[in-house]
Amino acid sequence: MLSDEQSALAVGDIIGWRRLLACSIPTETRKMTTTEIHELLDTVAKVLLRCFVLGFLLLLLWFFAYLAGGDVIYHQGTWFDLTPHEINVIHYCGMGLVKGCMLLFFLFPYLAIRLVLRNRPT
Repeated sequence: MLSDEQSALAVGDIIGWRRLLACSIPTETRKMTTTEIHELLDTVAKVLLRCFVLGFLLLLLWFFAYLAGGDVIYHQGTWFDLTPHEINVIHYCGMGLVKGCMLLFFLFPYLAIRLVLRNRPT
């Protein structure tokens, strides 16, 4: 009779987890060079800028859909007994939250990385 640990290992062998884990663990580590670090930071900065731009486009799409929606938005609010004022507040707060998150998580880190890369030694 196999113990719980032995049966778990046997199942792990069948699935192939042990082999996968053995291959994914690095055997040696190496330090990144300064050039590699700057290239990595530059790539991260580019990704953050693209995320900010896409988020801003999403915010503009939401705003124009809200403007174009008109009475349809208010009609759907009657399903939940919401007044037009409450629907306006929900949309306004949602847009503000999205804008705040975009600034906090995408634009500010982008600017910080750019400031670090600007002051790098040549």
